[in-house]
Amino acid sequence: MLKNNQSGASMIEVLGVLGIVGIVATGFFATVSKVHDRYLQSQVVSQIRDLQKSIRVRYSAMSDYSEVKDANIAKLISEKTIPNSLIVGSNKIAHAYGGNVKLEGSKYEYKITFSSLTKGACMDLATLDWSVNGTSDLVKFQINGTPFSWTNPLLGKLPVDMITAGEKCVTNKINMLVWTFQ
Repeated sequence: MLKNNQSGASMIEVLGVLGIVGIVATGFFATVSKVHDRYLQSQVVSQIRDLQKSIRVRYSAMSDYSEVKDANIAKLISEKTIPNSLIVGSNKIAHAYGGNVKLEGSKYEYKITFSSLTKGACMDLATLDWSVNGTSDLVKFQINGTPFSWTNPLLGKLPVDMITAGEKCVTNKINMLVWTFQ
């Protein structure tokens, strides 16, 4: 009678275990990446809403948004007009994905531009409904240069539907959205 004194695992068994571990790890990292991206998307949505509300509260009584511009970022930060989640320096603001946030104001309206957005964030932000009780401070909106409006029949209509947002938002991280508020 022969005794089998084999100890340890064969090379095939080790490769099998490593393959299973690799598959599990890949699934785990993909899930974590999706959850993190979804978190960043929700952060960006909150940031644009908070920034718009802050500017409206600070300047709407004067009906003059001329001071809302990149040259005044330091002043806007010191006045607490810029939400903390957007501040990355004494005179620079950026959204959760790290892209630039640009401000441009005039007498009666101001623009907020978010650049370097992913397709998911672009679509989330593009499909936000800015109306409250049938009215909105948002007068114009752009997705990668394509304009939208509430009333102008020559432009796309607001709010942007999911299909249109999917067509206008591109897959790489170069999406740019511009909101014009009054």
